Amino acid sequence: MEGTQVNKQLGINLVELMVAMMLSALVLAGVLNVVASVKESHKLNDALSQSQESGRFALDLLVDAIT
Repeated sequence: MEGTQVNKQLGINLVELMVAMMLSALVLAGVLNVVASVKESHKLNDALSQSQESGRFALDLLVDAIT
């Protein structure tokens, strides 16, 4: 046992840390991209529903004026 050297790793090295940080940054960028996309979609849906509501209101006014 005297000739064998036990190499225990007590932590992570710099390369492993950099790889983990890069993967975390990529995942975070993906999540932020999805959040931005959902926010834009929500804005478009709100605008569409507002437009539909305005159209319904105008048609109701026309129907009331005609009848």
